[in-house]
Amino acid sequence: MTSRERLLCALHGERPDRLPWAPEFNIRFCGRILDEIPGRPYTEETKYIEACHRMRAECLLRVDVVEVEHPNVRKQEEQQAEFVVRTWETPHGTLTSRARMIDNIGVEMESQHMVETVHDVRAYRFAYEDAVFHPRREAAEKQIENIGDAGLITLFGPPTPLLDLIMFQIRLPTIYYLMADYPQQMVGLLEAMHRRNCEFYEIVAAAPGEVVRSFEDTSTTLISPALYRQWCLSQLQDYRDICHARGKLFLPHMCGYLRGVLDALRQTGLDGIEAITPTPLGDTSLSLAREALGPEVTLIGGIDPTQFVGATPEKTRKMVQAALSGLNDTRHTVLGHEEVHIRADLESVRAIPELLDELAA
Repeated sequence: MTSRERLLCALHGERPDRLPWAPEFNIRFCGRILDEIPGRPYTEETKYIEACHRMRAECLLRVDVVEVEHPNVRKQEEQQAEFVVRTWETPHGTLTSRARMIDNIGVEMESQHMVETVHDVRAYRFAYEDAVFHPRREAAEKQIENIGDAGLITLFGPPTPLLDLIMFQIRLPTIYYLMADYPQQMVGLLEAMHRRNCEFYEIVAAAPGEVVRSFEDTSTTLISPALYRQWCLSQLQDYRDICHARGKLFLPHMCGYLRGVLDALRQTGLDGIEAITPTPLGDTSLSLAREALGPEVTLIGGIDPTQFVGATPEKTRKMVQAALSGLNDTRHTVLGHEEVHIRADLESVRAIPELLDELAA
């Protein structure tokens, strides 16, 4: 079977020739793979696909098929020492964020978030409602061509509004102070964001591809089960319904502490969850998620990626065996994990497909 065929088998509850493995690789770790393992030529556009190919992994490739424009927001960006400072000037005030690149992970981290006060809430709501969405169907078509049989593209959809704000725009605990002190303004923002998100999903669901994936980063370290039910459950159902109406599977990314919201997740009717994470990074094993969510939900995950740092191939084999040991049936299951760090032991990560071949024999 090809990687594409394995993933489609798993997503539809059939039995592939071996359990698929759909990892997430940190962009710096991808560089190590491409430097240390020989393979075919690649471009910047196909870098992640080729890294997965050289590791004999099934590639789940995020593709952005919507371009967002803010016609009435003046945006500026400037470098100040090691920081990138971004400003959005709106009719209701100026929003400012400050970030710097963390070289060893290749990702920017913000030290100042865009929304800090109730006045910023009004300005950010204006910007969100001002957005104009432009379809980029050709982006999906191009990456489908690039990925071929190496895996599946996953069309990006926005997170539920509260988690979006927590992840990107408002620091903890500031967001909860704002919700307590200014409930009318915050509810207005969250509801406006959800309305616009539904418009975004309509465009995404019309693009080529089988799977839509939002990046929720759901975790009870960020949100309580009660707030999750109020601000994420029905919102996810709406996004699911839009995807299903166009024949797409809706499979959000959720890493972290999920145990406290598994009941709510069962009610969402999601097709699957990607990056189910056990201890110590998360708190949910594949077997616990299967018991709570039922046999028809595709589970992608099972491994804590931090364990690859300082690992050995033998330790990795035991980790994979432990992840699968509580499952009586591996249909609707894909082995996976959150981002593998650049300092992970390469040979230990490479041991995974060999082990999965053995288990299938």
